Amino acid sequence: MHAVLVRLPGNSESQSVSTAGPPSELEYRGLGEGAAPGCFGASGSRTLRTVLALVFAAVFGAGTARAQQTLFNVPSADVLDKGKTYVEVDDLYGGDPDVQVITIRGVQGLGGRVEAGVNLGGFVQPGRSTPTIVPNVKWQPYRTDTFFVTTGALGLFYLRGSKDGDPAALVYSHVAWRAPTKTRLTAGAWAASDGYAGPGAERGGLFGFEQPLGRTLTVAADWFTGNNGLGYFTPGVFVAAGAVTIYAGYSIKNGDSKGNGLLAELGVTF
Repeated sequence: MHAVLVRLPGNSESQSVSTAGPPSELEYRGLGEGAAPGCFGASGSRTLRTVLALVFAAVFGAGTARAQQTLFNVPSADVLDKGKTYVEVDDLYGGDPDVQVITIRGVQGLGGRVEAGVNLGGFVQPGRSTPTIVPNVKWQPYRTDTFFVTTGALGLFYLRGSKDGDPAALVYSHVAWRAPTKTRLTAGAWAASDGYAGPGAERGGLFGFEQPLGRTLTVAADWFTGNNGLGYFTPGVFVAAGAVTIYAGYSIKNGDSKGNGLLAELGVTF
């Protein structure tokens, strides 16, 4: 979302992303599991091409297993197997006026239905970057072929320290059910401390839908409720090709069409 002026959650006044202090609504967008803001300044396009090349290089010698940490933004009911690694580059573009945000994240399967990872983001183009690191962990205490119980936590830390914002955290839990048609439905709740999804503490529901259409194509959608930095509905598709998965969606901001944007993601499992 290419916005130099953005509106903070619960605030009728606009604020420039180039100011110091806690992140704007644009910068809150996806600081957790999914498409976190980020780009790489004036050299962003060149850097992104380099990152994509490295990701594609990882495909050679990789297996064909497919895994993911999220649908688009909502944590999925999938957990990486022990020893598996997942790397993803997310590119979000839109807003009024337009901005581009890019996130890089990696996840490692630890065994025992646990995975852990880290998101790097907080870089905005154009505007002032607010570099962040978001370590996260997901645990699946119960799972069958058709029913999944998943919980997790994420921490938000500013790489330049308190001049950009204070640490914050988010926790979530959800259940998912797979129907005989292979449709998978997810529903749960989340809660975030001050500064994670907005200036104050936030909480809400989260929902997901996945419908495979053959071996490679999946139609999907996810939704974080609430008028806050995570509050988006994103429909789209996944396309799997061996170890590579491409995600394409359109993120619709709850209650504010000026926050809408195109979302593209490229992930590799190896």
